[in-house]
Amino acid sequence: MVGIIGAMDIEIHGFLQKLENNTSENKDLFQFNKGNLFGKEVVIVKSGIGKVFSSITCQKLIDEYHPEQIIMTGVAGALKSSLNIGDVVIGRDYIQHDIEVVPLGLPRGTIPESNNKIFTSDDHLVSVAQQTELEGHNLVLGRILSGDQFYSEEETKERKYLFDELAGDAIDMESAAVAQVCVFNKIPFVIVRTICSKLDGNQEEQYRESLKYVVNNSLGVIENIFTSSRTK
Repeated sequence: MVGIIGAMDIEIHGFLQKLENNTSENKDLFQFNKGNLFGKEVVIVKSGIGKVFSSITCQKLIDEYHPEQIIMTGVAGALKSSLNIGDVVIGRDYIQHDIEVVPLGLPRGTIPESNNKIFTSDDHLVSVAQQTELEGHNLVLGRILSGDQFYSEEETKERKYLFDELAGDAIDMESAAVAQVCVFNKIPFVIVRTICSKLDGNQEEQYRESLKYVVNNSLGVIENIFTSSRTK
């Protein structure tokens, strides 16, 4: 079984439409949808926005369904000028940009008393995801930064460490937290993010424009992952 997580309804809506033999189960605050997607047994869940909600959801998914792999899907903002709306970033690795305990001598993003900073996707899932062909958009491998903030264009550019120190390609509010939970539980994972806002321009307008790409582009990548013979 493969677990699929999205933070918002729009991020999982297309997956639920494609889900065959869909059965819904409510557990605590969460609704889990089980069924078959592109020939694979899956369970799909909406986490809610932010690192805490996504972490709780991921751990609940693991405890209840024991998935062999986990995939998170959704949108992210671009941190590179080369990324355009509708492009897809396959997460190579992930850092929580809002963990900052520099006075204790730890680099930004490092979790105190663990020395963990960078969480890395499963090599095979990344390799298969990269083979997807997207019509009219680019698919890139990159670093995704996560934090419990939604920055404007100006606020993003003011935080030079996002670009220089942390070398991010895209930014969101959940990926690094889900990555940490998966690594802790030793579950292979990958996170697929469609760019919803460029580094320059009105982010609200760009977000609305991006919604038409979110479902198709993410679905295309995950279909390619699932049709690989080595994906359980």
